[in-house]
Amino acid sequence: MGRVQLFEIRLSQGRVVYGPGEPLAGTVHLRLGAPLPFRGSLPAGEHNFPFQFLLPATAPTSFEGPFGKIVHQVRASIDTPRFSKDHKCSLVFYILSPLNLNSIPDIEQPNVASTTKKFSYKLVKTGNVVLTASTDLRGYVVGQVLRLQADIENQSGKDTSPVVASLLQKVSYKAKRWIYDVRTIAEVEGTGVKAWRRAQWQEQILVPALP
Repeated sequence: MGRVQLFEIRLSQGRVVYGPGEPLAGTVHLRLGAPLPFRGSLPAGEHNFPFQFLLPATAPTSFEGPFGKIVHQVRASIDTPRFSKDHKCSLVFYILSPLNLNSIPDIEQPNVASTTKKFSYKLVKTGNVVLTASTDLRGYVVGQVLRLQADIENQSGKDTSPVVASLLQKVSYKAKRWIYDVRTIAEVEGTGVKAWRRAQWQEQILVPALP
């Protein structure tokens, strides 16, 4: 089985998610089938090396996207004498640094937006559809329910298509120029609005786990 039979890192209590400024503790486990020379010498058998680090308070949130990623990991290595093979192992862990919504003014106030779409139908006729959408808050945390309300006024003789609300994630990357990645992370659909009618649509979206 070779001289090094086991070389791995285990974090305390099997924890893999941490916050900035928290201590990261664990143990390096090593099992040798024969003595291993390095800056001293380890006999055959089991060896445990506990460690602890204080994560920086400014550590960024773990993230992975199509144009970049932020990965945190702890590494261990056995520095063997010259011309001998070094042994290394690593373990990925995650840092979540959620935005403190309490620091944003008026975050608990409703959010409202309105738009009007003008279009033509039957070649010569025109009409408007007025959409007013609102949410109960201006910001949410993971696992919270986003309560959405939409008022649709169809000022035309043509029925509308179904109403769709999408929760989007937009990530901005800056190198020599800005690159944007926009993706739909949740979507709900309601029925359309008949000609010359007004309708109110209410829906709930559960905010998924996202950095």
